[in-house]
Amino acid sequence: MNNKLRTSIFKGLHLLGIRSALSLLQQNRKSTPIITFHRVHEVFDHLTQPINPIEFREIIRLFNQHYRIYPLSALLKPNFSDPEALFITVDDALSEFYDFMYPVFKEFEIPVTLFVPTQSVETGTQLWNYAVAEWFLSKETPTKLLMGKKELVIGNSLEDFLHLIGVISNDPTNLEENLKLTTIPDGKLTAPMTWSQIKEVQENGITIGSHFHRHVCLPSLDIESIRSEIEVSSHLLNKNLGSKPKFFAFPMGAFDQLAINCMDEIKAIGFSTENRRVNLPLDTFGSIPRFNISDRSYEEIDLRIFGFHNLVRR
Repeated sequence: MNNKLRTSIFKGLHLLGIRSALSLLQQNRKSTPIITFHRVHEVFDHLTQPINPIEFREIIRLFNQHYRIYPLSALLKPNFSDPEALFITVDDALSEFYDFMYPVFKEFEIPVTLFVPTQSVETGTQLWNYAVAEWFLSKETPTKLLMGKKELVIGNSLEDFLHLIGVISNDPTNLEENLKLTTIPDGKLTAPMTWSQIKEVQENGITIGSHFHRHVCLPSLDIESIRSEIEVSSHLLNKNLGSKPKFFAFPMGAFDQLAINCMDEIKAIGFSTENRRVNLPLDTFGSIPRFNISDRSYEEIDLRIFGFHNLVRR
């Protein structure tokens, strides 16, 4: 389905009052949505699915018009409750946050939390999953890869890409060897922010959280490795920004009980991407769900966070 048709369908569903009906279902449930964005760029690809900057500004304008947008810290208030509340986060700290997202949040005075993967920022290199995406888009198909002792035949579909990401996510440190690359793609479209840019947005009201250090799949790690991810990331954020984070976003939204235990150890708040609303009052601080957003219209996102997509899947 092309984007224009999809947008028209969701605008139509919105006009038919589907959102109002869904909100009635939520009336007796104390819950609130947290949404997270990753990419906003003029250049589109079907793997990372960036939102166009013009569409993004319209989405934020309408959210600002129809919701009350709070900083994440409001969630920690024992009696917090607002049926029109919304929380916005952004993962990965790509340069396009600075170029395309931050000016919009600043224009509408929107409180936002930016989750920073510190290795990428510290080294000035793109995150491994975006390097894989660039390689995937440029490769011939099908491609045979030898991952350890297992041979994979990778086609060119989104499912093939997600499967490859899942395989590599346990250990993305040897991309050149695993993907038989002579060089990692240049990453110009998905370059990280600099520490000076992150410091600037922090000074202008953006809350900074940790997206851990290497952006690896936490369930593949033992508890000492998870602790190391937290410690290194916290150290670099403190060194460059002057404070340690209290909010952590699990890379790729993946977590297990060890990750939750590590959050409890340092009295931090962990955020996943489970595409469901947050129950209030909070009954856990170890894994708070968020909606992962790459939809292209306010109407579709609005229906998503009121449960339309989950309802249809049933």
